[in-house]
Amino acid sequence: MAHEMPPESTPLENSPPEVEPIEPQPDRLHRLKVLALALLVPAALLLGLSSFQEYRVFEQATEHLLQADALAEQEKPREALIELEKCVAAYPGYYEAYNLMASLHYHDKNFEAAVHAYKRGLEALPDHGLLHLNTAEMLIYAKRPAEALPLAERAAQLLPGDPRPSQLIQRCRTEMAQDATS
Repeated sequence: MAHEMPPESTPLENSPPEVEPIEPQPDRLHRLKVLALALLVPAALLLGLSSFQEYRVFEQATEHLLQADALAEQEKPREALIELEKCVAAYPGYYEAYNLMASLHYHDKNFEAAVHAYKRGLEALPDHGLLHLNTAEMLIYAKRPAEALPLAERAAQLLPGDPRPSQLIQRCRTEMAQDATS
């Protein structure tokens, strides 16, 4: 007996139709903002932002940082630096702003300006391990390994278990030895 082949599979009549995504509606956006606020305010308080006013300042600084990041992606470094200055003026404890400032200067091969950006960050955040590490590395690029060494050593204290500070300490010592022999 010959077996009949089943007919080509057809979509189930009860399956939901495919729908294209639609833009969020205003009341849905409002609900999303309220939800974000309900989540962000407790998170901000956990991060040490002691008041709603301080949270708003942090939020405004974040907007400047995001704008700066977008401008940097568009290869508009001057405009990005202006936004970053607004960011740190509003909220001096924003590590990412100093890091992006230094990165923009680094890509222009302006190592001294990058060092300056990181040192400004260290003034605002004196116990930030990555700022110590990045400042030390930038000082090496600026041909100042003797100045970089104590920052790399401090980074090693602040970032226990991270191998990068030890590598940077060795690099400082190597470059200082080469400078002494030349």
